[in-house]
Amino acid sequence: MSEPAAAHLGEAEVPLRLIMGRTRRKNPRTAMRHVEPGPEEIAEVTEVPAPHRRTR
Repeated sequence: MSEPAAAHLGEAEVPLRLIMGRTRRKNPRTAMRHVEPGPEEIAEVTEVPAPHRRTR
């Protein structure tokens, strides 16, 4: 599978584990090259409130 095709899987929110199987990568770090969040995904994460931190 070509890297651009694997990147499309990442964009389609295919789980990393499946991308690893499709690209035959054994190390999650090397498979992560194909999973780059787009602006929409980053915006979604920034909208999620951070958990309240406990203070003593």
